[in-house]
Amino acid sequence: MDEITLFLSIIIAGLSLLLFIVSAIAFYRLRATKLLIINLAFLGFIIKGVLLTLEFISQSRIGLIIDLGIIVLLYFAVIKK
Repeated sequence: MDEITLFLSIIIAGLSLLLFIVSAIAFYRLRATKLLIINLAFLGFIIKGVLLTLEFISQSRIGLIIDLGIIVLLYFAVIKK
């Protein structure tokens, strides 16, 4: 993995961690199911970022499957009333 890819993977995982913490605090305060789903989506980004950084996976089929799962979670959060 080149330096730019490693740097971007670390940035994505770090920002996802920050957004995960913010959404977890919001869920704790409001107890809204929508926020729980968003929280799970950010957790997916954290896991993917860590796996990419540690080179357990590459941006291939498994990476795309993780992205699809994250997008589905965000979709359900949007349509949830």
